[in-house]
Amino acid sequence: MSGHPSGPGNTMLMFCTPEMAFRFTFYWASTIIANRLLLSLSEDEEAPVQEYNDSEKHICHSVEHLHSLKPWVALWMTFVTSMAYAVSDDANRLQIAKALKVDTTLLLSV
Repeated sequence: MSGHPSGPGNTMLMFCTPEMAFRFTFYWASTIIANRLLLSLSEDEEAPVQEYNDSEKHICHSVEHLHSLKPWVALWMTFVTSMAYAVSDDANRLQIAKALKVDTTLLLSV
């Protein structure tokens, strides 16, 4: 895995093989799910929140590379980006929607 600049303050993560992309993004999506479950079962703690926020950012930075793996990645992207979308702020949600080529005017009207 490596990163390279794709804009001011942004990093696009690239993976050496499609299998590595799947493994990393699955790990990050699973981390989001596990930490959200832990938070719902216990008191609010900062560590799980920071960990799922980091995972969300990694997924967002991976979306552009995942697009290059079409058509095999279509279903996979739906899973990992929906996990990231669930815990993202508005700016990252808009970035995910644009990367997935979703009509963002629908998102803005909600």
